[in-house]
Amino acid sequence: MSEARPPETSQEISGPEIVKLIEKLLDDERSARASAQTRGLAVITTAGTLVTLLLAFAALATRRQAVFALPSGLKVPVVLASVLLVVSAIIGLAANAPLRKTVELDVSNLEKALSLDCWDAAPRDVIRGIAHDQAEVLVDARRLNAFRARMLISAIALEIAGIACTAWAVIALVAAA
Repeated sequence: MSEARPPETSQEISGPEIVKLIEKLLDDERSARASAQTRGLAVITTAGTLVTLLLAFAALATRRQAVFALPSGLKVPVVLASVLLVVSAIIGLAANAPLRKTVELDVSNLEKALSLDCWDAAPRDVIRGIAHDQAEVLVDARRLNAFRARMLISAIALEIAGIACTAWAVIALVAAA
């Protein structure tokens, strides 16, 4: 049986491969963040459009009258739809808010890396330190992206409920006509 020998060059250690994997995972998380922000904007746009259409619907429904008044059977679904769609848009905005700006490597760690102690250290130690820092950033990015995803799911669910209330109002208006 052969004895295990210590790696002789950076080509023989797995550290650089681990760093590459972490960098790829970080890139994936950054892409997921951008995708969540884009979806948040879509929720805001859709909810805003639906609120506008809902108000136009209410105006058209009451245009024959001198006073703007919804028929009593339409008040509940119109108010519910408005509230649900506005809350959905607010959550969509919140999903786009910068939740925390420290989801990148800490600058103090870079300053530490430029110190003579680190500069003259063995590559293996430096690679391990870099991987550790990137892993911390990755954990933080995943946590924030999961929070954004939950916010978007909530916003979309509220938007669906708002659309259902709008449909309820339209059905009630058609049935009353």
